[in-house]
Amino acid sequence: MTAGREGRIAKRCLGLVLACAMVGANAIVAGQTQPPPGSPDARAEAEIRRLSAEEVQAFLQRDPGLLARLWSDDFVVTNPLNQLVTKAQVLEMVKSGVAAGRATREHRPLSSNR
Repeated sequence: MTAGREGRIAKRCLGLVLACAMVGANAIVAGQTQPPPGSPDARAEAEIRRLSAEEVQAFLQRDPGLLARLWSDDFVVTNPLNQLVTKAQVLEMVKSGVAAGRATREHRPLSSNR
């Protein structure tokens, strides 16, 4: 396999990994116990859920500007070849369409408290 082909495969796999990680993170957060309504924990959780949903939408809509604002400057992910990929590299993949996701179903919280 050529180095160019390996790179393209790795980039496509990274896009899939990012999409799965975002969806998986939402499922994990949704399955946790709920803090009392109106408490500082409830407000913090609501903000985290809002930002998480915003991140998913930004990724699905290929909005690197919003992703850049949501992610810290030291944001890194590990690609399928076990290599660290920086925020700038991921944003470039989003811009080019290499790292792209698509919605397959509506998200519904797993918790029975909602």
